[in-house]
Amino acid sequence: MDEVLDRIPVEPTNPELLATLVAMQGQPLVRARPRKGGGLALGFGQKVFHDKRRLIDPFYGEWEIGNFLGAWRIRRGDSILFGSLDFISTTDVSLLPQLDGTSFQGLRQIGRFDFEVKLGFEMCADYFSVGGDEDVIHIFGPNELVAGYRVGCGWQLELRR
Repeated sequence: MDEVLDRIPVEPTNPELLATLVAMQGQPLVRARPRKGGGLALGFGQKVFHDKRRLIDPFYGEWEIGNFLGAWRIRRGDSILFGSLDFISTTDVSLLPQLDGTSFQGLRQIGRFDFEVKLGFEMCADYFSVGGDEDVIHIFGPNELVAGYRVGCGWQLELRR
């Protein structure tokens, strides 16, 4: 695996970041999993299989959006379907059946702290900043793309060698 050299700040209009969001457009949701730290992972596109036995799902999405720590919720219109507090004691639940047929429709920053991932069918995943030095949201993609947004730092891309 390549060594992470640094995280460099980029504008939301960074060509690599924009190209990733455009490529993700319309990609089907293939994974939706609460994380142990309270985060939520959403995988889109093709299933990319791995051999990491410690993980529940035997694959990632070609693109992954999520957070490791922090609050989140899934909503349809004005109704909250479920959120991070519903899964404090378990992470062995896939949310995919409840989100069947959804796909990546866009990413929108809400104010300075929060993000909305549009999933179609009036459904969204909202990610909330809860302070600290963690990404509010991150994107993992093909060719080892790693991008994250932190309050006070903005968007950053990881440099690898």
